[in-house]
Amino acid sequence: MLVYRALDRCRGRPGEAVKRHIRLALWLTWGLAGSTSLVGAQSDQGTKAVIRNLDVGRQAEGFQVSFRVSSAFSEDLLERVHSGIPLTFRHRVELLGRRVVPLFPRKTLGRTLVLTTVSYDSLTRRYDLERRTTGKIWPREKTPPDRVEHQNTSSPEEMEAWMTVLNEVPLPGFSSPKGVRLRVRVRSELGRRFVLLLFPSTTSATQEQILEY
Repeated sequence: MLVYRALDRCRGRPGEAVKRHIRLALWLTWGLAGSTSLVGAQSDQGTKAVIRNLDVGRQAEGFQVSFRVSSAFSEDLLERVHSGIPLTFRHRVELLGRRVVPLFPRKTLGRTLVLTTVSYDSLTRRYDLERRTTGKIWPREKTPPDRVEHQNTSSPEEMEAWMTVLNEVPLPGFSSPKGVRLRVRVRSELGRRFVLLLFPSTTSATQEQILEY
């Protein structure tokens, strides 16, 4: 309909004007279709994922961070898993210092990345699970070795807990100057979807906690 209206308006106009109006009509039509698709994707997502029970414990060599991600699995993600496509969640745990410049991001003092992966076998109806913990930003002499854990289960509840519940994720320790508070930030990336059928967007949840001494 928009294309036909553009053609009606462009009768008797120079060729370039005709092309511009047709191009605009096509973009509008495509954008409306993409917006409809986006609304459907948001409805499928359901309740927004949230990081809960964030707890930071102080250890001799640093910190240990525990948390869980609630409402992480949408119907789309569960369908993807049960179709046999491996699914990975990226959990990034960071220790943040002061801002070097006002309004700039805080300085990252430490970072640990945890990848939780599930693969479903439709023949055995079991989930193969893997959790890989890697120290990304650590003092060189204190960087822990990568830790890889595996599990196999037939329980959907155990699978979701493996993917979303993390306990005692290590972070390096730093002394904080007087009056400067350290923060722990957790960001969990839970898959990707496409906005307007073209632009990738990551579904994620983020939470921070100020460290009090």
